[in-house]
Amino acid sequence: MDDIKEFLTNCVKKGAFPGGNYIIGNPDAILEQGSFGTMDGSKTVDMNTIYDLASLTKTVTSIATMRMLQQGLLCMEDTIGVFLPENDKSDVMLYELMTHTSRIQGAEKLYRKCDTKEKMIESLLSMPPRDTKAVPVEYSCAGYIILGAILEAIAGRGLDEVFKTLVLDPLGMENTMFNPPDSIHERIAPTEFCQWRNCIIKGRVHDENAVVMGGISGNAGLFGTAPDIAKIAKMMLTGKDEKGRDFLSPAIIKEMTRDHTIGLNLSRGLGWQVKRGPGTPMGDLYSNGSFGHTGFTGTSFYIDPERKLYAVLLTNRVHPTRENEKIFRVRKIFHNLVILQYGK
Repeated sequence: MDDIKEFLTNCVKKGAFPGGNYIIGNPDAILEQGSFGTMDGSKTVDMNTIYDLASLTKTVTSIATMRMLQQGLLCMEDTIGVFLPENDKSDVMLYELMTHTSRIQGAEKLYRKCDTKEKMIESLLSMPPRDTKAVPVEYSCAGYIILGAILEAIAGRGLDEVFKTLVLDPLGMENTMFNPPDSIHERIAPTEFCQWRNCIIKGRVHDENAVVMGGISGNAGLFGTAPDIAKIAKMMLTGKDEKGRDFLSPAIIKEMTRDHTIGLNLSRGLGWQVKRGPGTPMGDLYSNGSFGHTGFTGTSFYIDPERKLYAVLLTNRVHPTRENEKIFRVRKIFHNLVILQYGK
């Protein structure tokens, strides 16, 4: 059986990513954690290194949404029109946004024609609908951009404040934030050389649509550390916050993490990817019903509720280019090793 840190270190040597952090744990303890490689080929990674979390932001958006559901502020059958001005997608349900089953187009590069948050949201809501019969589930950022705008409308304040109040502060995620200040940029791993911005991106969001959203969006924009992501994973196994208080009810966690798209082309929960047989980044050995999420920049975490086990892997695999796709295989092997070592 390969040593997990040795495996990841060898992946650095083979060019899968410059470096990263990992944590494996259960509700009672961290079982193993480590750093490997560098941020950019020179500066060594440690457990305080901050990564652009990319689409791991969506998991926080979904948790904030379900916290509002728990507070009686919304339900899954509410439509966009309940919260936002009347538009072409007013009848689309929050449920559809969270499961990636809505008819909102998700693939267009709107950042090339929208220069403000308001124009971005207006464009998403006015585009021709996608064909949901041909592709029932289409993973995209669009629904989560809209979902973030809905959370802002409900709370009457920015999404950064919504996240801080509903998720980040209760879970003790002190190193997770939108738009990190310049004073901590030395701790942040860079992402890629962006042709659109003509520079290496460091400390600013990688996702181009989130750039137009001011760096604060429901689909991407959060920066954070592996220990902070481990706090989300632990909460999803226990339902408790950092101080042991009730955070999400068992009924809500069960509903979030069950497969809502059985029989369709992708397996999705409410904000989560759910394992249904082979073909997921969590490898071959996680139990069916395990759940988690990936981020385009090279981040991921997966949770096996049957084994009460989680594993976090944060890298900046897009540095210096997104054309590096070696992590897709690496993730599967990493999670196999996790189960082989700790999934007894």
